[in-house]
Amino acid sequence: MTPKLLLIRPKIDTDDFTKKFSYPASDLGTIAGNLGWDVTEMKMNDTNRTDVENTIRNGNFDFIIQYGHGEGDKLFGQLNNAQESIIDNANVDMLSWALVSTVSCSSAQELGPLAVDANTARNKSAYLGHNLPYGCEYPHWEFFQKAANEANIALLEGKTFMQAKARGYAGYTTQINDLLNSPPSVTKYIAAALLWIDRESLTVVGKGSARAKP
Repeated sequence: MTPKLLLIRPKIDTDDFTKKFSYPASDLGTIAGNLGWDVTEMKMNDTNRTDVENTIRNGNFDFIIQYGHGEGDKLFGQLNNAQESIIDNANVDMLSWALVSTVSCSSAQELGPLAVDANTARNKSAYLGHNLPYGCEYPHWEFFQKAANEANIALLEGKTFMQAKARGYAGYTTQINDLLNSPPSVTKYIAAALLWIDRESLTVVGKGSARAKP
């Protein structure tokens, strides 16, 4: 059976993080399709709470990837070009089967454990995210893109969550070194520091041996 992926990609016109980093960085649909996934993409204002919840509850997804904003206990999409909570403690029960990976701030702190507890397949329940705010220096966003995507591509390939975390960690290290070896820039050292923080905050909650790809 073809595995099913839901890719959530908000892009708010007045918000630099989604516009300049997370939306372009999350362009993984073609990669996922080439790796054998049946891909559903929700973009921009389609990533509102009602539509996301209905899609997840009715979609029987194996894996959900979100790029965008987050907080300790929630992930955000958008409604009418404004940020809106789409997954939080009020509806986390809908994650009864799907595994989750997110490139966003802090959600591994509280939402990650809630998502793992909501998953009835305890032997495969896992969540990959960050337990600190996620930073990006936008003039160097491609370095952040390559680093952030490494773990998700590993999961799409069928690697375990712990293998994906290790590959993601190595990807951040590579991008830090590449950035430091790049031509002089006023902001590249700030960017390297943010990449280091993003690397250190990458966290697996739940079963490290779980695989997003059945």
